[in-house]
Amino acid sequence: MVLRLVLLAVALVGCVQPNPHGAVDAASPDARAPDTGAPDDSATASDTAVAPDAATPDTTPAECSPRAIGCGADGHSVRTCSDEGRWTVTATCADGTACSGGLCLCAPETCNRGAIHQITGVTALVHDLAGGAGALFLAVDGPQSSIRRLDLQTGVETVVHMGGAEFANYALDVDATGDLVWCSQVVSAAPSGELVHGSTTLDRGACTHVRRQGGLVYYRANDALYRSALDGKDRQLLTSEPMDTFEVAGDQVYFVGQAGGESVLEHLSLADARFPVETVVHRPGNPFTRVMVDAAQVYVLSADEIVRVAQAPSAPAESFWRAGAAEAWAMAQTDSHVYWTTTTPGAAGCSQAQVWRQAKAGGPPTVMATLQGRCGGELVVLGSDIYALVSTGPPGPVDVLRIRL
Repeated sequence: MVLRLVLLAVALVGCVQPNPHGAVDAASPDARAPDTGAPDDSATASDTAVAPDAATPDTTPAECSPRAIGCGADGHSVRTCSDEGRWTVTATCADGTACSGGLCLCAPETCNRGAIHQITGVTALVHDLAGGAGALFLAVDGPQSSIRRLDLQTGVETVVHMGGAEFANYALDVDATGDLVWCSQVVSAAPSGELVHGSTTLDRGACTHVRRQGGLVYYRANDALYRSALDGKDRQLLTSEPMDTFEVAGDQVYFVGQAGGESVLEHLSLADARFPVETVVHRPGNPFTRVMVDAAQVYVLSADEIVRVAQAPSAPAESFWRAGAAEAWAMAQTDSHVYWTTTTPGAAGCSQAQVWRQAKAGGPPTVMATLQGRCGGELVVLGSDIYALVSTGPPGPVDVLRIRL
C-alpha cells in the first residue's frame, strides 16, 4: 500500500514543468489565460505605437498663401510660396537690381538715368503728360500755351498746337499708336475751349479732362461729363455731378471732387443706361486730386496720402501710402507697382523733388530718384521706363527725366 502511494506521487511530479523562478504569480505575464482568439484588452502602449518610419502630420502654421510671390530678407532674391505654405527662393536678382513685389527691378541707386531733354519757354507749368508710340506729349499751360511732342529716339521736340495770348491749359490722352486726343480751357471773361481729335474739332466749350477708350472719348466740359464717338457723333451726357477729374475702367467711370466740405470718390455705371452714380469714399481733409484704376483697385491721390479701395461694392478704403513732409503731385502704374512724384516745400519754393514706387502686393515705399531744389511734376510709364517732369517752379525750364522700372 505504501509502495503504491509512492509510485503515484512520482507520476504526478513528472507531469509538471518546472518554474526556474519559483512559484507562478497569477498576476504575472506568465499567468495568462488560454488564447481564445479574442482581443486582448491588456495590450500596452508599446503594442499600438506608430512605426518609426510612419509619416508625421505637419502642424506648423503656414508661412504664406500658396503661389504667392515675394522677396527674400536680403532684398535681392525672389521667393515663391509652395502648395504647403512654405517660402522657397526661386530666383536671384542680377547686379544693379533689387526685389520689389516679387520682381527684380532697378536698385534704388541705379534707377535714375538723368535728364534727357529740357522744355523751355514755360510761363506756368506742364499740366499734363501722355506717352505712346515712342513719343511724349506735353501740355504747356499759360499765355502762349502749347502742346508739344518729344520723339524719344531722336530727341526732337515739335509743336502740335500753339495757343493764343490768353491763359489756357490742356488735357491729353494718347493711345499706343500715338493717336492724340486733347481738349482745352481758355481762361478769359467768357471761358472757352475745344475737344480735338487729329485735325477735327469734336466739340466746343471749356474742357478740363479727357480720356479715350477704343472708339469713344470721355471728356469733362461745361461742368458735365460727356461721351462721344471719335467722329464727334452720338454725344451723350453722362452726369452733371461735380468733379475735378475722372478715369474710365471697363464699364465704370470713377471720379473725384468736393461735396459738402468733404473729398469724394464716386463711380458711375456705364452698363446701366440711367448712368447711376454712387459714392465710394468720402472724407474730410485734403482734396482728392487724382484717381487711377487697375483691374481690381482704385487709387486716389491727395497731397499727403494715396488711398486705395477695392472695386467691390462697399469695400473699405485703406491708406496705401502716407506722406511725411513731402506733398504728392501725380501718379502712374504698372500691373505690379504704383509710382508717384512728390515735392518737399522749402523757404523759397521747392527744396526737393522725388520719384517713388511701391508694390501693389505690399512692402515699403522706395525712393527711385531725388533732385534737390526741384519741384516734382507729371509722370508716365512708357515701355521699360518712367518719364517724370521736374522743374525749379514756374516760370522756368522743365527737365524730362528717364527712370528705369
